[in-house]
Amino acid sequence: MSKVVFIAIAGQKYGQGHLQRALRMVEALSRSQDVMLVCNQDCSEQLATENKLVAHKLNLAQPTAFIEELQLGAGDILWFDLPDECYYILSHFVDYKLKIISVNMFEREDMVRYEDVSIYPSFEKTKKVVQKQPKLVSLSGYDYILVPDEFFTADPIKSLGSFVVTMGGADPMGFTKHILTALVKLKRTDLSFKVVLPKTMRANEVVNSYLLPKSVEIFDFGELNFSKALKSASYTIMNGGLTRYECIAAKTYFIALSIHKAQFDITAMSSKFGYGKNLCIFGADKVDDLVHYLDNLVINDERSTLDSIPINLKKRAAHRIFRRAIGVL
Repeated sequence: MSKVVFIAIAGQKYGQGHLQRALRMVEALSRSQDVMLVCNQDCSEQLATENKLVAHKLNLAQPTAFIEELQLGAGDILWFDLPDECYYILSHFVDYKLKIISVNMFEREDMVRYEDVSIYPSFEKTKKVVQKQPKLVSLSGYDYILVPDEFFTADPIKSLGSFVVTMGGADPMGFTKHILTALVKLKRTDLSFKVVLPKTMRANEVVNSYLLPKSVEIFDFGELNFSKALKSASYTIMNGGLTRYECIAAKTYFIALSIHKAQFDITAMSSKFGYGKNLCIFGADKVDDLVHYLDNLVINDERSTLDSIPINLKKRAAHRIFRRAIGVL
């Protein structure tokens, strides 16, 4: 059996999405495949602290060092899930007799490619494109979006006017503080909010720093059963990434506050169908825009169409993605 090594980079600068995708793959496949995780030092230490699986460290100065450490050989598979600016790391591995798979957030047309299989998880019809020179198989579409089974709704009763707010574990742009400022400014009192803080903030400090209304509950990262909370909420305020697809699976209307235009454009691929509102590229200067949107939101008006829209996502995503990628190697 070939060894499959998942390589991810995450942290305050890049967010946690790449690591979370790799983790979900490793956890889902560990019973049937010889899988391992390699990640940058910050991630490795984080996983050790959280008592999750042991991750080998990726030495960014000498990225191929783990090949000897893990005794990898011909036919073994490297599965990269890296931030776009770290894609160059793949170039260090092209001279080894290893198969390379890369999950990419953006299509890389007219660029030098290093992988054998490229996976582009996009909210569009699933397709496969085979390029002969150099050989590259590109897999894209709904079927490559990885959402854990627990997020798929069993049609729970939604609490009217209820929100879950999350900017992820890293919140690299510090949006959570701006959202808290917006919640203080809200005029209406018929909405309720569960705010999940990033790992860099603490609930007791937030409660002491903001004059929040009683309708706002604050949770430390990891304290809330997130999938359960998301499925029972009517709305989610989030910035994109994996959460937008978790919202779709849970049939929870999302309000997206994007970090940059590229993220805004990716969210637009799903918001155009009515799954959520692609509000803006967010920042301190957009706080009043968020307040205005929430103060004028007609409860369950926009989200009322969600029950009639197909979600286009499926359970057992990790196994399906792995099987299809390996099948075209």
